Amino acid sequence: MRATTPADLVHIMCAHVCRFMQADSRNFHCWSYWRLLVKLMGLSAEDQESYILGRIEDNFSNYSAWHERTRVLQDLNTERPTLSLAELLAADSREQSSSAAGNEPTGICKSLI
Repeated sequence: MRATTPADLVHIMCAHVCRFMQADSRNFHCWSYWRLLVKLMGLSAEDQESYILGRIEDNFSNYSAWHERTRVLQDLNTERPTLSLAELLAADSREQSSSAAGNEPTGICKSLI
């Protein structure tokens, strides 16, 4: 597909980022590019969080996604400042760690057991 309008170009860039994220969603360069696309598309913080949670569910140890989620939680907290950022992160971390507690070890963790 050849880009004839700015919207076409954003669509093509989005397809490339999605392919790169599928190959390695821990690539911080790709996350930087993703942030640019998010701004161009005007994606809401809730939609961003939904996408990021998908990457975390794919790979719980994806520190790039966790880092990006922290940024989005800060944005959400400024939109709806009901909790301090520290309280929001602490509550979220408890929820995520309890959901990961029953997971089977994989990769390097499994070889250490």
